[in-house]
Amino acid sequence: VGEVLGTHPLVDMVSFTGSTEVGKRLHMLGSSTVKRVRSELGGRSAIVVLPDATAEQIEMMATQILENSGQSCIGLGRMIAPGSRYEEIVQIARDAFEKVQVVEASNDTAKRSDIGPVASRTQYDKIRSYIQKGIEEGARLVTGGLEAPLNTPTSGYFIKPTIFADA
Repeated sequence: VGEVLGTHPLVDMVSFTGSTEVGKRLHMLGSSTVKRVRSELGGRSAIVVLPDATAEQIEMMATQILENSGQSCIGLGRMIAPGSRYEEIVQIARDAFEKVQVVEASNDTAKRSDIGPVASRTQYDKIRSYIQKGIEEGARLVTGGLEAPLNTPTSGYFIKPTIFADA
């Protein structure tokens, strides 16, 4: 579909969210017809915390990031916080993440805020490499990290809910 949209003369603009590799290709294809291409590449969707957000709203935003164990192409991955409340928001998010329980995917009594395993060993290794990179690049590790979550089930690939700040 991207190839067709990128080159079709009746398409004036393409908006794309996804991988850097595909985004580069769409920009190249779009240039052949001088079409506008807008892209959000390689990052994770952000949620903007407004200055008047309540603690309950901030906690809800933070836990939304963990839906489907963070494995959703449209899932949130970042919070953008006003400087005047930055540390307060970081602490609310930390407290919310530290309340999350890690459960087996088959657990039918799990709460909405609980998380299960990530999809595969490949995904597990990739997420852990991102956590390691954040540590190496000097981001402040607020909670989580590379160690296994408490009470990790014996089957599946589990990641401790992790927050970096000042990145």
